[in-house]
Amino acid sequence: MNEQFFIFSDSERREKRNALKALTSVETIPLEQVPEIFRNPKDKTPQIIKQRKEWIFSHLQNTFPDSPVGKIIISRSSIHDSLFKGCNRFKAGLYPILDKLIESSILLYINFESADDIQFILGNKYSRSGANGYVGIVIRTDKDGKKYYSHTIYHKISQAATGGTGNQNLTRNLHPAVNNILHEI
Repeated sequence: MNEQFFIFSDSERREKRNALKALTSVETIPLEQVPEIFRNPKDKTPQIIKQRKEWIFSHLQNTFPDSPVGKIIISRSSIHDSLFKGCNRFKAGLYPILDKLIESSILLYINFESADDIQFILGNKYSRSGANGYVGIVIRTDKDGKKYYSHTIYHKISQAATGGTGNQNLTRNLHPAVNNILHEI
């Protein structure tokens, strides 16, 4: 049974939005520095996936960052799963700072999928080429209670990004809690 605890009162939503706005932005790389392997989100050949994972891991400094909910594991399998949930150059530009985003995030809400599957949704603020954006980071627990990175839901800061197709438009249909907080900023 899926119990979702994401209904906030207006004051709780305002509090979360204000806390996100008050965070110091984590600077991400400009889109021009994102490699070509991320330009076609529909290309999921094994070779491209391997190149994407290698690029991501070559840029991550800490694969065991601390967070508001404890130590998080960023593994190759979690990055692999994240890439299959949607990957484009806007999201790819956030991978090099994923550890920093997790470390300086705030807890937005907790979602209980099942007794063994708890999701913690963290929020943070990033900056790309002088413009701020907001991101939700989904952390899941495994059956042993370890917490690992699952995927990222980002709020686009580029007007050009809203004209994308396929996976590039998935962030328009954000999870209700993320939509309530990130989208209203």
